[in-house]
Amino acid sequence: MTLPVGLVKAGLQVAKWSGKPTGPEQVNFLRYRPVLSNRRLKEEFGYSLAKTSAETFEYFIECNGLRKP
Repeated sequence: MTLPVGLVKAGLQVAKWSGKPTGPEQVNFLRYRPVLSNRRLKEEFGYSLAKTSAETFEYFIECNGLRKP
């Protein structure tokens, strides 16, 4: 689904006002975010990940005090 950039920025601003760790400055990340594969790390080097993406994000939130009480 494609949304107008202005609408996305407005939504991110509302989320920021609601206390979410986001804001309109993140719109370009959403538009142009990199998609990286770790397939070669796992298959060629035998590396196993310690955390899933969701666990890593939760860890980041906790370590940076971004969780609202």
